Amino acid sequence: MVVLFGWLYSYFWYYIGQNEELIKTYLTQILIIIIIFVILASLIYIKIKKP
Repeated sequence: MVVLFGWLYSYFWYYIGQNEELIKTYLTQILIIIIIFVILASLIYIKIKKP
């Protein structure tokens, strides 16, 4: 079980190494979307909260 987990872990990091640029761009896109969503949600919340 531990050997399998270690193998999966090393394979996972190997995969990240192979596709580093792809993963970086993908993660930055996700972060941008999350930030925009949070800003929009807070703006909507402020507008609703105001009497």
